[in-house]
Amino acid sequence: ELKVYSWTLGEYVEAIRYDLLYHSVAKAFGASSIMVEEARERRERLVESKYHIVGGSCRFMFEYTTEEAIKALRAAMDTVENYWDLMHFRT
Repeated sequence: ELKVYSWTLGEYVEAIRYDLLYHSVAKAFGASSIMVEEARERRERLVESKYHIVGGSCRFMFEYTTEEAIKALRAAMDTVENYWDLMHFRT
């Protein structure tokens, strides 16, 4: 059985320190090609800010802009009929 765990904030911060990775995902943070050479502190702030929205989902962190992630998450939440059951892991 393969278990895949969500990323932690620390893992995201560590990952975006690598320029090659950051260059490949910068558009998901709203960075233009000119802004890709951002300081480490700015990269970390971008990740921390986005983490509050997308949490441990690396798909939302690296493939979606914040606005796209919010839209997708809202659409998913709109399908929930009973939030109490959802929050208590009942179906």
